[in-house]
Amino acid sequence: MFPARHSILIAGSSTAGLVEFSCYLASTYLQSDQRVLFIAADVPIDQLRGQFARFDIDASEREDDGELAFIECVSAAAQGDSGGEPKRTCDMKDLETLLRTTDEMLSSLDESFARIVLYSVTPMFMYHDQDSLSIFFETLSLKAKRYGSLTAVIHNDVLTETQVGCIEAVVDGVIDVRVDADFRRYVMIKCIEGLTVKPAWVPIEAIKGEEAGAGAFLKWRRGASDDAD
Repeated sequence: MFPARHSILIAGSSTAGLVEFSCYLASTYLQSDQRVLFIAADVPIDQLRGQFARFDIDASEREDDGELAFIECVSAAAQGDSGGEPKRTCDMKDLETLLRTTDEMLSSLDESFARIVLYSVTPMFMYHDQDSLSIFFETLSLKAKRYGSLTAVIHNDVLTETQVGCIEAVVDGVIDVRVDADFRRYVMIKCIEGLTVKPAWVPIEAIKGEEAGAGAFLKWRRGASDDAD
């Protein structure tokens, strides 16, 4: 869906359904026979598995097959045994260990090409300053682009413009997501390095039932002359 060898930042409010969007993106990659490493900061893995199921992805089965892996980022007090599941738990305060664990988990996937999805950068600002996170994110982006790509989420209604801007400055592309008063969601591609885009808000929606076939997907209406993702 997004180009390989790129790092993309998805910015939106905490009410814009960005967990669902992140799982939809990861599901799309898995359905295209690509490997996914999902870094979960401040969101339970079981919740993510439930979201994957909405898009007709059995996350546990994909983990067993070596196609999907999780890193769960938590506070030190919340760390616990992973129970032998194909996931690792990291202290959100320890960025060096998170980077090292990312390398280890990427090498555990069946193929070298893998997509990294990070939900989300936002809680990391509780423990780190802007400069530290900017360096971390730039390092993570470089690692990700050696393997495939990185897509990360940030909440622009929780953080300051400066905090969001320090992450935007080190990525190859930025996509905004918003929700209106009727809870309709819209997406706008602001920029992607190497691609010509015309920023415009277009609606996205979850489609279920017969129109979706098995599971569900997000319908992205980009315009009358474009195909829907």
